Amino acid sequence: ERESDNVYTYTFSGWGKEVGTCKGEETYKATYSQVYVEYEVKFVDWNGEEITSKKYCYGELITIPINPTRESDNVYTYEFNGWDKPITEVTGLTVYTATFIQKPMQYTIQWLNWDDSILTSTTVNYGATPVYPNENPTKPSDVQYSYIFDKWEPEITEVTENTTYKALYNNITNVYTVTWKNCDNTII
Repeated sequence: ERESDNVYTYTFSGWGKEVGTCKGEETYKATYSQVYVEYEVKFVDWNGEEITSKKYCYGELITIPINPTRESDNVYTYEFNGWDKPITEVTGLTVYTATFIQKPMQYTIQWLNWDDSILTSTTVNYGATPVYPNENPTKPSDVQYSYIFDKWEPEITEVTENTTYKALYNNITNVYTVTWKNCDNTII
């Protein structure tokens, strides 16, 4: 019996020459047939799902599959970052796992004034609380009222999707002083 090595398994195939009637001292050498040892090499996705699997012989170069992708969710986008270990020639059973860099998902926040005009737009990461980047917006006074910024509608909360906020104002009644004068400009 001949033990297998990393490259071959061996099967006894005979004695090298036909064993016949013994006519004296004879030497017989065992011969073996060799079969390549095959090793499975797997590439799996981040969640353990198999991408490819192939058997290779010891020392063969590995065929690398195309880079996998990972779908975004509400929280993150994912960028392929290579395999979990260097890819080398085959030396045994090997599993390579795809790795990804996660980047926070970003959402657009639109800030509208009282007349639905766009004041500005900002981009905010998932879970962050948006902040209006400028001084409070204004609304011009009219004959009856002056306006002071009050708050944003809806109430500002952590970002989970694209959102629009609208400026709301408190109105203050304008007060006018009326002065009555005589024709000589004296106050009545």
